[in-house]
Amino acid sequence: MKKIVLFSLLLAGLFFSGCKDIPSGSMMDKEFDKVRATVKSLLGEEYEAVNFRVTKEGYVGDQKNEYEVDYKFDLNKPVPIVGVQKDIPGSLKFEKKESGWECTLNTGNALEFFNLMK
Repeated sequence: MKKIVLFSLLLAGLFFSGCKDIPSGSMMDKEFDKVRATVKSLLGEEYEAVNFRVTKEGYVGDQKNEYEVDYKFDLNKPVPIVGVQKDIPGSLKFEKKESGWECTLNTGNALEFFNLMK
């Protein structure tokens, strides 16, 4: 009986320790997918956004209802004339709504910006 209780407590501890009140990794991956689509759309199918890395992340203010993520990524090959290929910066901003975290800004998603201009 003690083993069952101990196992249950251990399982509950693992479950609750994994619950942080920040945007999930899958939410960030979804936004990085938008950057990948933007790169292909603007530069062509032969270009890919690769090697995404989070360089800084954290809450904005004391209320902990806004969360910012700074990131960098590389292109699989240099852009002619411009020569840009490595350490391209971007930023994500998440706001906590009643339904949960929502990405309100992705600087690498130019396609969304152009859709707003229509």
